[in-house]
Amino acid sequence: MNITKTILSAIFLFICFLIFLPTSSAKALPPLQEVPNLKVSIEGQKVFFRNTAPVMLESRVLVPLRDICEAMGANVHWNSKDRTVFISRKEKLIKVAVGSSQAFVNNQAVNLDAPAIIHKDSTLVPLRFVGEAFGGTVIWNGNAKTVNISLDKNDIIKVPELKVILNNKPLPLKVPPIYEGGKYLVPLEDILNGLESDIFYWEKDGNQISISLDGASIELFVGKNIAFINGNQVNTTYFPVEKKGTVMAPVRLITEVLGGVAHYERETNTAHLYINRPKFKTSFLEKEAVQIVKPLPVPTAVLMDSKLLMVSNNPEVLKPETIPTKDVTLWENSVETSEDSMEHRIFGWHLNRLNGEVKIGITLENLSDSQDIEITGIKGINRTSSNGWSN
Repeated sequence: MNITKTILSAIFLFICFLIFLPTSSAKALPPLQEVPNLKVSIEGQKVFFRNTAPVMLESRVLVPLRDICEAMGANVHWNSKDRTVFISRKEKLIKVAVGSSQAFVNNQAVNLDAPAIIHKDSTLVPLRFVGEAFGGTVIWNGNAKTVNISLDKNDIIKVPELKVILNNKPLPLKVPPIYEGGKYLVPLEDILNGLESDIFYWEKDGNQISISLDGASIELFVGKNIAFINGNQVNTTYFPVEKKGTVMAPVRLITEVLGGVAHYERETNTAHLYINRPKFKTSFLEKEAVQIVKPLPVPTAVLMDSKLLMVSNNPEVLKPETIPTKDVTLWENSVETSEDSMEHRIFGWHLNRLNGEVKIGITLENLSDSQDIEITGIKGINRTSSNGWSN
């Protein structure tokens, strides 16, 4: 009787072991291949991918969801608990869950060519789904490795809640900004008036706009990406458009032709513009008249302390021509000393024109074969934005 119970118990345990034995039902993903040379544009404007390039998954192109959707003017929210992405734009709400081959557009199920995946901390989905989910048309050119997403021509979104800060001051706008084709457009005349220049004038002759600002003459053309600055023709990235009698200009065009930088704060829904004008003509800087002391030569000038000053601003403009590889050394200095310690003051200023996020750091290498190195008292400040900063 005891033997029978033992045999039955053993059989029962063996059956339970088979039932509860963990199995791998999830199919492993095939190797991903990044496609860094794939160019994706929305209405002709290139989309920049921050964390990862698009990837190929079994002949399907998957793209970072946030970068594509935000370029279309959509709001993106990530729910880490459910590993689900929610995208809203106009009257459409899209829900995509990581690992699922199905998405929901306004609660209607849509099958995906490939499941949504996580790659380098970014959610990637099939490219065609993203473009067509918002009523766009996806045009793929395999030979040129380009993809262009064309949106509905009537797809213009008014964004009256967008705040514009010009040279650190809120800018009142007579006409609300709009979002079209992946770009924020603001009334050009309001921007020029906000510069508070005494010598500004505006003439509109047909599609030509003439501006005089701080001694510079600028001519723009509605619908054309060319400009004349002091009589010299330049090609611009963007161009002004006319909407119901108001000339609207992309924010990037304004900084491009007037000289300056711009960045957008997603948290506060604010566009910051900094126009580099002569500082003594800028009203937000206080002015005072003082007697300037005439400098005199010092016959025996000496260093006041032992700090080494290291200035890194070459190249001050980071662009593909000057930064040809992923990792480069911008400034290098070899220090030889018999002192027990040495202080350094390091200053770096760079303008990012690489069309992507960059990280600038300081590398210290100990070349001594006999002495250890200890780094103490590190302190400093840094300030960054998507494309530079000023003022």
